[in-house]
Amino acid sequence: MAGFEIGAQGILNSSTFSEILPLLGSSNRGMRQETARLIGDLTSHRSVGQPNNGWNQVVEKLELALRQATVELLASTHPELAIGAARLIGTIAEHHSDAATMTTMIKKLNFSFDRIVVLLHHDDTRVEREGLSALCKIAYSNLTAQLIMDTTALESVVKLLNSPDHMVRLESCRLIAKLSSHEDELSQLLAADPLPKLVQLLRPRDARRLTNEALEALCQIASWELGAKAILSTPAAEDTILHLELVDAEIIYWRAVLLGKLLKHRLKLREEISN
Repeated sequence: MAGFEIGAQGILNSSTFSEILPLLGSSNRGMRQETARLIGDLTSHRSVGQPNNGWNQVVEKLELALRQATVELLASTHPELAIGAARLIGTIAEHHSDAATMTTMIKKLNFSFDRIVVLLHHDDTRVEREGLSALCKIAYSNLTAQLIMDTTALESVVKLLNSPDHMVRLESCRLIAKLSSHEDELSQLLAADPLPKLVQLLRPRDARRLTNEALEALCQIASWELGAKAILSTPAAEDTILHLELVDAEIIYWRAVLLGKLLKHRLKLREEISN
């Protein structure tokens, strides 16, 4: 195994790799398939994936080669192609760890987030799931979160909280939690009215994992005064949270955190009234 990894690292560090990449654009379909398989094999070795072993350079070269093709594949009518493109966008987003670099990448790709938003209306729930996952990986800074909020994504995400697909609902909760971690975006997020639907997802007996994700999203929203006030103003929210079935340790934890944040807000209000 070690020998194979050394060989893979040697190819990636040589000029050969630069000659392989252009073959992804070959007019011969078989050539494109074999090139894609080779790149997949090369990057599957653990040592190759370590940050100090040329992985950054690999991602940069692949990004350059696949840039326009990936964006175009997001609009593919073939579910597998759209899923693969969304995953690649998410992987690239994880690689770019700061907002400035991510913004530069978006400009290089001539990329519009509306292309991912389209995935949230797909007939195949797997495509919707991957679109949500990609947006989660992108929404790590105020800047990139705002780029998402500037689209119609938020309205679509809130609707997907009612999706018949369990994993789509779960990914929707995660994205709402990610977006609400940025205070500047909170008022816009609350205007889309996700709170009643998040409260409706608090059914630990039926779906523990989904309940945990909904609680985490509510906790993140309650981190801000505006968010805590909105939760307390949501019909049945406080009563539902107080009487939540404590079926596992994680639900007990997130419920306690959420109640603590809501109590902090109530105490602050009382203090302001008394003064």
